[in-house]
Order: sequence, then C-alpha cells, then structure tokens
Amino acid sequence: MKKLGMYLGALGIVGVGAGFLFAKTEEKPAAAKVAPKMAAPAKPVEKIQVEHRIGFVNAQRLTEGYYRVTALNRRITDEYEAAQKQLNSMVSEHEELSKECQKLEETLNNPALNADAKKKTQETLASKRLMLEQKTHAIHDFKTNSEQRILQVRIEEGEKIATLVKQRIRDVAVAHGFTLVIDQENPMVFFADERFNITEEVLAKLNADQPAPAPVAAATH
Repeated sequence: MKKLGMYLGALGIVGVGAGFLFAKTEEKPAAAKVAPKMAAPAKPVEKIQVEHRIGFVNAQRLTEGYYRVTALNRRITDEYEAAQKQLNSMVSEHEELSKECQKLEETLNNPALNADAKKKTQETLASKRLMLEQKTHAIHDFKTNSEQRILQVRIEEGEKIATLVKQRIRDVAVAHGFTLVIDQENPMVFFADERFNITEEVLAKLNADQPAPAPVAAATH
C-alpha cells in the first residue's frame, strides 16, 4: 500500500512531521508570462483486493466427538460422584450424632436422674455437641472445597482443550487456504455450503493421538 505522503505529494503538498507545508514554486520574470498549466489529475487510490475463503465447523460436533472432552466429562463425573458419596457418609454421621444428642437431652429431663448421673450425662452431651459442631463445619468445608476443586479442573482442562481445538482448526484452515473459519451453529449464519465444512477433518486431527482402548479380557467358563 502506498504511503499517505505519496498521495499528498501528487496534490502539491509535502508532509513534514505531523503537519503539512505547501511546496515552493519558482518566480518567473514579469516579461515572460507563461500560461498556467492544468494540474495533472490525481491518480486514483489503488485498492488492494483480497480473496477471502471462508470455512466453517460445527462446534457442537467437535465437542461431542473429541475424546479429550469425553474423558474430561467422565473424570468430572467420577470426581463428583466420589465426593457426593463421601458427603453422604459425613451427613449420615452428623445425623446419628444429632440423634445421640437428642437422646441425652431427653435423659437430662428425667426427674428420676440422680446428681451423679446427671453430671455425667451433661459432660457427655457437651462433648457430643462439640463433635456435632465440628462435623457441621467439616461438611461445609468439604462441600465447598470439592465444588471448587471440580470447577477448577473443568476450567483448567477446558482451556487446554479449547487451545488444542483452535490449533487444529487453524491447521486445517491454513491447509485449505481459508482466511476465516466460523461456527456453523452461529445464529447469524443463514447458509453454509457443505463443501467448506472442515468439521470432520478437524475432528480427525484432534483424535489422531487418542490412546487405543484397553483389550477386553476373554470370558472364562
């Protein structure tokens, strides 16, 4: 592309720094008058024409068909189920301890309880209540930490997957000479020629390093 100064030069203007100065002209003797010449028309600005080739992918298809996404979803599901199982166990223990405290409170309300038994019951109840409070905090902390850990895994691994997907899309796009790749499901795309659909090609590159499935052991009779 020509620089702005070149266009200004054709118009009789010289660019100096950030401002502009009119070009100087030589003075002619008074006796020798010369008819003014018509200024040459300015050259039209050259337009740079770029041929765009647009391809598209089905982002949902990439998500559903990429083995790393499937593995990540499985990992998150397994971690969630394991955490839920442990949380349920903690809640059950909390409920049992709560029932024990309730029984001890009922025992204290028994008028037939002697002083020594009452004192011992009060000490036991205080100890149980302390344990109950600790378990309450433990449940809250475990739930919060588990949710944050699983969310962190989803975010970090999801970002890694997104980076890989973008790299593979770029590789295939460059190979086809595409200057732009869009999502087929974008609501602003009203028509897309399937000849420029590179979804399956990108997906094949994404899954190229997928580990082979473990062999299934033969059944024994």
